[in-house]
Amino acid sequence: MTDKDPRSTILLQMIGEGNKAKEEFLSVGKEIAQFAYSKDHNFQYEGMPGIDPNVTWKAKVAKTAEYLETIGPALYQNNPDRRVNPKPWAQPIQKQRAAVMQDYLNFLPNECNLSGHSRKGINDALIYGAGVVWTGYNPKKKCIQSVHDGIENLLLDPSAKSMEELQWCARKRCKPLWQVLQRYPKASQLLGNYKGTDYSGSTGKVTYYEFYCVAGLHNFAGGESVNRDEEGVPYTSDEPRKYIVTDDGKVLDETEWEIPFHLDDKWPFSFLGYRFKPDCLWPVSPLETGLPFQKAINFAYTFFMEKVRCASKDVIAFAKILGDSLTTADKKRIQHGFGTQLVEFEATADNATKLSDLIQQWRFDTGLNDFTNIVAILEKQFERMTGLTEFIATGTTENQFRSAAEANLKDKNARTRFEDMRMQTETWQCEIARHEAQAARYLLEPADIKPVLGEEAAMIWGQLMPPAAEVEQQLMMQFQQQGVPPETAAPMIQEQIATLSRDGVVYQDWLLEADYTIEAGSTRRQDIQQQIDASNEFMRQALPVLMGPAQMNPMVMASAMQSLATWAKINGMPVEMQESLALAALAVAKPPAPPMPMPGQPPAQGALLPPV
Repeated sequence: MTDKDPRSTILLQMIGEGNKAKEEFLSVGKEIAQFAYSKDHNFQYEGMPGIDPNVTWKAKVAKTAEYLETIGPALYQNNPDRRVNPKPWAQPIQKQRAAVMQDYLNFLPNECNLSGHSRKGINDALIYGAGVVWTGYNPKKKCIQSVHDGIENLLLDPSAKSMEELQWCARKRCKPLWQVLQRYPKASQLLGNYKGTDYSGSTGKVTYYEFYCVAGLHNFAGGESVNRDEEGVPYTSDEPRKYIVTDDGKVLDETEWEIPFHLDDKWPFSFLGYRFKPDCLWPVSPLETGLPFQKAINFAYTFFMEKVRCASKDVIAFAKILGDSLTTADKKRIQHGFGTQLVEFEATADNATKLSDLIQQWRFDTGLNDFTNIVAILEKQFERMTGLTEFIATGTTENQFRSAAEANLKDKNARTRFEDMRMQTETWQCEIARHEAQAARYLLEPADIKPVLGEEAAMIWGQLMPPAAEVEQQLMMQFQQQGVPPETAAPMIQEQIATLSRDGVVYQDWLLEADYTIEAGSTRRQDIQQQIDASNEFMRQALPVLMGPAQMNPMVMASAMQSLATWAKINGMPVEMQESLALAALAVAKPPAPPMPMPGQPPAQGALLPPV
């Protein structure tokens, strides 16, 4: 590799095009983020006509922050209960593999803080319009993990109009120099003279991009100069490639993808968006349509508070002939504080027929009623644009419902947009689960599964094997080198392939074995009172039935004991009672085996015959 690597020209051009394509997306998101998080209250008013630069108080009403704090937590409250559903035609071993994968996928969320990373991704989606998590292997935890990364670090192929049309994506990284050298030791010579944007010496940081391309750069525009590898061998493969390039154009590495997500038409990230524009990759923030009204509300509060500051002063006007009898100390005492101002005017005793001709106090209208009406209109429009209605935020409305049917209709209509966002969030969680399953299947060995799920699960996990055609070709070459005739080698090859198939699985075949979902509503916090009411109603209806002939059926009684254990747990019964009911349910479901017969006696019904 040299400093004049022809690949760097193409990669740097792709970086520039990717950044340009998302400029509008980022600019709107950054502006919304200021209204949500910035401590600076002046950014909106800089250069705005009609705002006195000497005003010390400028408003930033927390409508945007209220939206995030209300909608965000409701979209993701619990770690999902993941489901791996084998195909209806699945073989027994495939169903066993699906069960083990399901157990592993449900182990990961708590172990790897999926909740925290998902919340950050959801916040990005609410502010910018999109959020992402990246899936890979965590060497410290020795497991698969999906981690959040800021949406500003994602670059997408600008020529694509949808995710299905993507030809490449890139992730911007900024790591300490020693970490980059540790990960890419062959690039030490290139990084010796690195002077990128964030570099600040031997302990400084290196900014670089991880490019994932569906094919080598020799297939892209300008790729005619990139048609040979480091040894000068012409490129002939169109396999997907990964490139590492610094922001100053140094290509640090070129490899295959660590995990072949491309075999499933996927990318290493899971993308969440709520409002998509036609023929555009970058979604729109749910807050974008409410942004003008957020600005107007802030301006209205700032204007009103300035008006109140001026109108709340008491102006005392008095004739100079009275002022002659007031000492300077008297005037200071009158004007003590912020809200009083003295004004002198010319008047004579001859013209003054009453006290009001010599002294008056003036007060001004603050315009509170007009301000209240204007702000109410603006807040109503903000709520309509964003969906943050009072009913969603507090569960109440200004007007009382006349019937339960009206309340249900209001609830359904108010939650339409919100429920759609929930559904998209759950779809995103399904995609994350599938990504983690693909990474786990490709990277983990039975030895990695054993400490987590046990020895039996590790045996079921098995090994990955190459496709049968590749295995057959390799074995045939080995037998030819050993001088074995083809007609003799053929049955031996088939026997070895059958043996390998029993103990392993081809990755491409495994991709088709199951579907990955999450249990509906499992990411939402369950209403405990609703669970108690449902459990009590079940017990009220079920107990009379269980007291009848149904109690003679062991399966019915096992189900009843399990329901009792659930009822005890929901109602907060002591742990000992919960455990005893659960054990009783297990004992009923699995009755003890009949005893072995005594010598000379016939075996009892259901008993096993002694070995011969």
